[in-house]
Amino acid sequence: MILYNWMNQQGQPFIRRYRDLNDKILGRDVFEGLAERLPDGALELGDIIRNFDAIATGSWLCPRLFISHRMVDYGYAERIAWLASEHGWDYWLDVHDPGLAAINTRLLSPQSQALAVALIIEVALLNCTHVLATITENSPGSAWIPYENGRVKPNLVASQLAACWLHPGHAITPAEYMNLGPILRDERAIRHWLSAEKAKFDDCLRIESEYHGNESYPPDELPE
Repeated sequence: MILYNWMNQQGQPFIRRYRDLNDKILGRDVFEGLAERLPDGALELGDIIRNFDAIATGSWLCPRLFISHRMVDYGYAERIAWLASEHGWDYWLDVHDPGLAAINTRLLSPQSQALAVALIIEVALLNCTHVLATITENSPGSAWIPYENGRVKPNLVASQLAACWLHPGHAITPAEYMNLGPILRDERAIRHWLSAEKAKFDDCLRIESEYHGNESYPPDELPE
C-alpha cells in the first residue's frame, strides 16, 4: 500500500483532509467523526485516544517514519527526514505538514486548536510503522515525545520500531523508556537502523522517496 502524500491536500477544509485520496488512510472515518465535534467544544483528548486505540494497525508495503522532536530542534528533525528519504522511507514531520499551520487560521478556541493538532498527530502515528525521536537538552519536559514514542511501538516491552537520536554534545541522560529501543548517536547509526528496518519490508523496492523540505540543499548534518 502506498501511503498518502499530505502535501497534496493543501487548501482542503480540515474535515476533508484525508478525502479524495486514492490510497487508504487508517483512521480517516474516526478523524472525520471527531473533527465534527471540534467547533462546539464537545471533544476531549480522552475521546481521541480511545477511538484511535480501537483501530487495528495496517500492513504496509514500505516503511514510514514518524519524527518526534521539540519545535526548537526542527533542524535536526529535518535532517533525519532527509536521511529517511534517502533510504526509501516515507516520513511524517510536523513542520512539513501544511495542514498544521492552517489550524492557526481557523476560528477555534485554544483548546479546540490543540485537539485539532492531536487529531492530525494520531492519524500520522497510526499510519507510520516507526518513530525516531530527537533527544537534546531541550527534550526534558516534553509531553509529546514520550507519548509519540509509545503510540507507534507495539505492546512490547522493547521494540526496534521506536528509536531515538541522542545529541552527542549535550549532557543528557535518556529517559528510561528510551532504553527500550535503539539509541542512535550519529548519522552512521541512523543509516544502519534505517537500512536494517527497511530490509524487513521484503516487497519494498523503493530506493529513495520524496523529501518535502527545502530541496535546494540538504539539511545540515547532525553534530557528532
